[in-house]
Amino acid sequence: MEKIYSLIKKLLDMEIIRYIIFGGMTTLLSLGSFNLFLMVFSGLGQNTSIFIANTLSTILAVLFAFFTNKIWVFHSKSISFKETLEELFKFSLGRLFTYGVDMALILALVNFMHVEPFFSKIITQIVIIILNYIISKKAVFK
Repeated sequence: MEKIYSLIKKLLDMEIIRYIIFGGMTTLLSLGSFNLFLMVFSGLGQNTSIFIANTLSTILAVLFAFFTNKIWVFHSKSISFKETLEELFKFSLGRLFTYGVDMALILALVNFMHVEPFFSKIITQIVIIILNYIISKKAVFK
């Protein structure tokens, strides 16, 4: 039993495993809130409801991801308010970029390939997770 605990501890000490765990939680939050917002705003037309749902779900996911990445994934050493704001700014810029990629991919899948919006969002998350990890690792929590 001690070997199992030791293996779990080693895995949790690995940054990529922590990113996958918290990234998975962030993705579930994003997908769940996207689906909820799609239902709430469904009367506004397909592209409008997709835009609103994706924007709101992205804001929720970015806030959640920033704090989990800062504290538990990358173990950021910044402690001052100013340093944290700088990290949040860089993190938000990176996520704004990947939001644009996400939005473009979702709309392309929906409008050109006729994939349902929710499934389009699931498909795009693979690209987004990889891009977000690279940006966070190389530009935000160095």
